[in-house]
Amino acid sequence: MESKEISLKETYNRIGEEWHRDHQKDDWWVEGTDRFVSLLRPNALVLDVGCGGGTKSKYLMQKGLRVVGIDFSEKMVEIAQREVPTGTFHVCDLRDIGTLEHQFDGIFAQAVLLHVPKIEIPQTLTGMVGKLASGGYLYIAVK
Repeated sequence: MESKEISLKETYNRIGEEWHRDHQKDDWWVEGTDRFVSLLRPNALVLDVGCGGGTKSKYLMQKGLRVVGIDFSEKMVEIAQREVPTGTFHVCDLRDIGTLEHQFDGIFAQAVLLHVPKIEIPQTLTGMVGKLASGGYLYIAVK
């Protein structure tokens, strides 16, 4: 992990509570997320990449999906586990999702690729596609 990435992780670990609180009122993501949900069957298994404090994982669960959330920040995963006690969350860098045991019906990556070094984006996308079940959907959104 490069020093820039370590610094980013340390920053999220330090400001996680504040970041989570400040982003609770954001709703720019709802319309696109609803379109993603409409493509999936009920009870589909979705990977929420860069789940942060679990806000979007919770929303996806309320829409009838099973969700596994990952984030590389231990603090953000701690917040997600607290905010969504019925959720499943793991500390995992999205570039390491190949280590996860499941294939997913959908992968939800919202406002997360901006944290990946540009040179690693093709490999990261290939890894994400590799974790999709046959006929699965990859949702990427950047703000």
